[in-house]
Amino acid sequence: MTLTDTSILIDFLKGKIKYLGDSISTISLMEVRRVIENKRRLEVLKTLEDMFKVYLVDEKVAVEYTELYYRLREKGRLIVDLI
Repeated sequence: MTLTDTSILIDFLKGKIKYLGDSISTISLMEVRRVIENKRRLEVLKTLEDMFKVYLVDEKVAVEYTELYYRLREKGRLIVDLI
């Protein structure tokens, strides 16, 4: 499982990057929903739900998030939390 961070997901939606992981969390869906304009929101969310396995926020997601956080921190590429 490669959990895609919200900022990476947003860069993908903007066409800035091409590769993504294979899953997202419900937090990412919530954060993307917040930044997408209303007229595109349902279409974008449906597309994301079709593209990715969506994980509820549970212990497995928390562990994956923590591992991603520390890998990025070691590389000096921390991503600011949106919530």
